[in-house]
Amino acid sequence: MDEEQINRVPFPGSWTAGQLGEHLLKSYRAIDLSKVRLTPSLRLGAGKSPQIDAVFLDFTTKYQPPDFIVPSTGRISGRNLAEGLQETADGIAAYVSEHDLSFTCPEFEVIGFGDLTTQEWIHFLTVAALFASTES
Repeated sequence: MDEEQINRVPFPGSWTAGQLGEHLLKSYRAIDLSKVRLTPSLRLGAGKSPQIDAVFLDFTTKYQPPDFIVPSTGRISGRNLAEGLQETADGIAAYVSEHDLSFTCPEFEVIGFGDLTTQEWIHFLTVAALFASTES
């Protein structure tokens, strides 16, 4: 996409492609598993994934994101966005390949889900991205 397409509002009340990308980038960076304290989990690593799916794959419900991951309203640089998303995705992929994903992240809690394991956080980010792409 060129800069004009990235910053074009597809329909009233929606986000631009750039805003969607910035929302995802802010979300991914907010949940930096490499910088949080982890504890051994007392349950299966992906046990809450069906609950996460039930919320985020319900395309009939619209959610408001927390303020810290709301995208900016100004023009977004496609190049900077693409570089940021690629760098962050590479970091997540490296984390997944190098770590045991069964540990719990007690520092982050999602209302309705409580503590999630690192595997559930990866799942959360994946289905939340899918949901966000259908909302914009």
